[in-house]
Amino acid sequence: SLGNHLGGVGKAMVVGAGSEWNSAFWISVGFAGAGQLAIEAGGRVSDSAGGIGLNATSTGEAAIRGVGSRWDNRTFIVGVYGHGSLAITHGGLLTVQEVLSIDPNGDSGSSINMASGGKLALYGDAANSLAEFMDLMRGTDAIRYWNADAAEWRPIADAVRGVDFTLE
Repeated sequence: SLGNHLGGVGKAMVVGAGSEWNSAFWISVGFAGAGQLAIEAGGRVSDSAGGIGLNATSTGEAAIRGVGSRWDNRTFIVGVYGHGSLAITHGGLLTVQEVLSIDPNGDSGSSINMASGGKLALYGDAANSLAEFMDLMRGTDAIRYWNADAAEWRPIADAVRGVDFTLE
């Protein structure tokens, strides 16, 4: 855990091809304190369950940047009671085999922000539909994309397929 205790601060970077952090259990970024995680330039993280901003006193920020950079999970939660944010950019990839939950209580303003070829892979059949893809998640639909014209993050539901995102 990064930022495991109230008032605690934890930071980690997994940078470069061949750099790995593997856990058979949880990796939490901001469990009760503040946590930051950067996965870049081909770094790789894997766990049984991952979480960002889990408890009411926590804040967590994570970023997956660059082609080959990835975070593989069975279950992944962003912002249970705390505030969590994940940025996936420049070809970075988040994979979730079972459950993705974003802000399940609907009160923390947590999100996943995607831009510049960021990728999110969920288990299930979305039948090539954004609505069905969003149905594979629990909690709010707090996935956002960078709208260059407005220079701000906007909900993915407002995006134009083929212009702002692709779905495979």
